[in-house]
Amino acid sequence: MSMSELPRHVEIGNTPPAWREVVKVARHGYQMSLSPSAWEKVRCTREAVEKIAASSVPHYGINTGLGALCDVVLKQDELQRLSHHTLMSHACGVGTPLRTEQARAIMCSAVVNYSHGYSGISPGVVEGLIRLLNERVTPIVPSRGSVGYLTHMAHIGLVLIGHGDVEFRGQCMPARQALDAINMLPLTLGPKDGLSLVNGTPAMTGLACLALDDAARLAAWADIVGAMSFEALGGQLKAFMAEVTVLKRHPGVQQTGITCVVCFKAVCTWLAMRGRGYRTRLVCVQCPRCMAPAVTSSTMPLGRLRRSCIPPPITR
Repeated sequence: MSMSELPRHVEIGNTPPAWREVVKVARHGYQMSLSPSAWEKVRCTREAVEKIAASSVPHYGINTGLGALCDVVLKQDELQRLSHHTLMSHACGVGTPLRTEQARAIMCSAVVNYSHGYSGISPGVVEGLIRLLNERVTPIVPSRGSVGYLTHMAHIGLVLIGHGDVEFRGQCMPARQALDAINMLPLTLGPKDGLSLVNGTPAMTGLACLALDDAARLAAWADIVGAMSFEALGGQLKAFMAEVTVLKRHPGVQQTGITCVVCFKAVCTWLAMRGRGYRTRLVCVQCPRCMAPAVTSSTMPLGRLRRSCIPPPITR
C-alpha cells in the first residue's frame, strides 16, 4: 500500500490521544471521529448537566449566571441565551488571524478535551466541531485577545451558531454561507455550552502540538544536513559507532548518531566510508554532541502535552 493509499483518519477515544494525531488533523487534513466509548462518555455527562440545569439549587455555570450572578438561578431559555451571549461577549479578539492549521489545531484539541467526558458539553457541539474539521470549514480567529484562550475558542464557537467569518474552499465568507454550503444548521446552545466552549486550554495545547512538530522536523533536518556534511568532508564512520556515542550518556547524542548512520547506509558511499582515512574533522566528530541539546529541547514538552491531552483518572 502506497503512502497515498494509507487511511487518512484519526479516531479519538480507544487509545490515549497523542500530539501527532492533532498534527495529522490540523496540518495534514486527516478526517476525525470519536469512538463509540468516547461518545458514551460525552452523552452521560451531558445528561448530568441537564438534570442539574433543571434544579432550583444553584450550581455555578450550569444553572446560574456568571461572575457576580453566581447565585442567581436562571430559567431554561435564559440559560440558552447565557451560552449564546458568552460567545458573543468573548469573541473580541484582534490582530492578524491565526493560520488555518493553527485554528484547526485548536479545534481538534478541543474535541480531544471533550472526548474525555468531563466537560458536560452537548454532543451536538462536539459533532459540530468535528463536522467543521472534516468539511474544512475553518473559523477566522484573531490571534490576540485579553485572555487569549477565551477569545480563540469564542470565535470558533461563533461559527457553530452561524456568526463570524470562515475560510472555506479558498475563500473568506460569512459562517452562515459556509454552513449552508455543507447543509449544516446553526446550533442552539444549551446550559453550560458557552462556558464549556470558551473555557479550557485547547488553544495552548493545539498550538504547542504544531510547535513541537516544527521542532521535531527541524531537528531531523539538522541531522540529515550533518550527515551530508560528514560525507562530503570524508569523515570516518567509526566516530558514529554505538560503542562511541554510548559513552556520552546524553540521549540526544545517541539519537543523532543513529540517525546519521541510517543516512549513511542509504547512500552508495557507505562501504567506502567505513575505512577511509584515520582522521575525521573535529566539526564532524562533534556533530552528535552539538545536536544533542536541540534533540532534547524538541522532546522536552512531550510530557506536558501528554498531561494536557490525557487528564488524570477520577476516583469515585
